[in-house]
Amino acid sequence: MNFPSQIGNFLIRLPHDRSLSEDLGFWRIAHVKPRNEKALAQDCSRLEIGFFLPLYEKRIRRRDNNKPRKSLLPLFPGYVPFVDRENGKFQLYETNRVVNVLDVLDQERFVEDLTQVWQAITSGAPLGVGKTFTVGQKVMVKEGPLQGLVGVIMQTTNRQRLFLNVEEFHMAVSVELDREDVELI
Repeated sequence: MNFPSQIGNFLIRLPHDRSLSEDLGFWRIAHVKPRNEKALAQDCSRLEIGFFLPLYEKRIRRRDNNKPRKSLLPLFPGYVPFVDRENGKFQLYETNRVVNVLDVLDQERFVEDLTQVWQAITSGAPLGVGKTFTVGQKVMVKEGPLQGLVGVIMQTTNRQRLFLNVEEFHMAVSVELDREDVELI
């Protein structure tokens, strides 16, 4: 199944005339330096290395003048899947943007997952990125009135909320927080 290969003027898939499954068996994932995903995608394009960089649009308000601003951000920050056919891995290391290259063990599952992401992007539905937490992980509240408190994830729900046992209260108190308000420690 083929989909549009760019958002605005930014290329997110190369080669754009081929489906993701046609590269089955050759996918790898480049773990890149912070904020280098788009630059690596441009390097891949220049080097004619196939890649898939899913992006989503984030709307924010500027702090200085409160004007709305749109940004295209990588759906998976820090990672760029690419097609390694003719030693592309070594060419990407030479860009000085790649920290590590990860092998994809289950190629079929990986391509299925990428295809679903691709369909979600091209559907026009609003996308967002969510953190994944598991019960027992220690987290710290990074925003809101409870900022700085440390707790343990007690339960996760389908509504994208977390229940936290906050240690500073010295009792079993559960606090319901948005996933975006906490970070792993």
